[in-house]
Amino acid sequence: MRISEEGLRRRIGSDKLIGCYTQKDNGYTCFRDIRGEEGDMVKNPHTSQYDLEIEYNDSNLEVGTFYSFSWHLMDEDSMLIEIVGQPEKVKNVEFLTKRFNAKLRLSGSNLEEANNFQKTVFNEVTGAQHTYIYMSYCKMPTTILSIMSR
Repeated sequence: MRISEEGLRRRIGSDKLIGCYTQKDNGYTCFRDIRGEEGDMVKNPHTSQYDLEIEYNDSNLEVGTFYSFSWHLMDEDSMLIEIVGQPEKVKNVEFLTKRFNAKLRLSGSNLEEANNFQKTVFNEVTGAQHTYIYMSYCKMPTTILSIMSR
């Protein structure tokens, strides 16, 4: 399946991406956990998985930290994405504000789905003696990073 850069930008809903700068055991560095500017995860259109990686090497970037960056789709068949310019560290307050405002704009079935998800998390957290939820290993706030209830 081929997807154009314009089609991918429309699907993501933003011109910038956010990713966690990661270093693998073999020294390979890349951005993983790719998201749109409002924090929604980006699926690989070829695999329908959240497995996109964007190769990038910069010794000045902090491993395990989220960065925002402009991008260009170099190869539509292999989903090879190139970072344009210098990545900027995500400011947590700005990110949370964008995320909050995005949720405020939800309507219809999207709003119902988000509410049901919140209810499920609430019931799981408050209904069990021990609950552990881990959603990200990077230094970025998400709705819930970790919760332990007793």
